[in-house]
Amino acid sequence: MRRMNYKIRWNNEGYPSYELPNTTLWHTQKSINQVVEDLKNVSKQLGVTLEKTIAVLASEFVGV
Repeated sequence: MRRMNYKIRWNNEGYPSYELPNTTLWHTQKSINQVVEDLKNVSKQLGVTLEKTIAVLASEFVGV
């Protein structure tokens, strides 16, 4: 997934870099459907079973 430009940290210029949880990735250009398909394809290539996934569109993000 990293080779497909998925990120493991959140960077904003002029602000600190924030590490995402170890089960979390994000991509700036892909739709939810594209992300799920990427994950399915990578899982198949690795020979692992994908049991669950959650993909959300976070164009405006607020978290606590």
